[in-house]
Amino acid sequence: MNKNNSQTFSLKYVLLMVTLLVSSIGIAQNTVQLSDFNFLDNTDWIGKLMYINYSDGREVVIDADLSIRIEKKKLIFESKYPKEPKANDKSTIKISDDGTQFGKETVTVFKNDPSNGRLMMITTSEGKDNNQMAMFIKTYDFNGDKAIITKEVQYAGAGERFIRNKYSYTKL
Repeated sequence: MNKNNSQTFSLKYVLLMVTLLVSSIGIAQNTVQLSDFNFLDNTDWIGKLMYINYSDGREVVIDADLSIRIEKKKLIFESKYPKEPKANDKSTIKISDDGTQFGKETVTVFKNDPSNGRLMMITTSEGKDNNQMAMFIKTYDFNGDKAIITKEVQYAGAGERFIRNKYSYTKL
């Protein structure tokens, strides 16, 4: 094999390996399974919720607590607001069999390293925000004893998106 053929073969081999690696990472990043969340089972978190008020557009910050449980093949997120108990909420989230849906949200990015307590997931969904059709982009970032869950909104036809709410927690 002459030098040019050797370089061409090496370049093709490298391109093939990069393509295979990117493809396998892409698949792994877009699916999730319940066992990915095992390290979060029976955990409690304390923190703050920042949200943009619909009526006047101002930023509001309130105390927020979160408990995460796994029950009957579902994730249970129980949110409590110590100073606003009427707003307390319990969400039951089922992961689709193919791992592409987190409840009603589509998983677009997923990275998990349970050995150090790190899980990062980005999901999208559609709905109405402030009586306007919108796309919602949610980022779940659990990193050891810290967690941040951010919901961004992008109105239909708008190029920019904004943060509607952001939870910042510390693990108890």
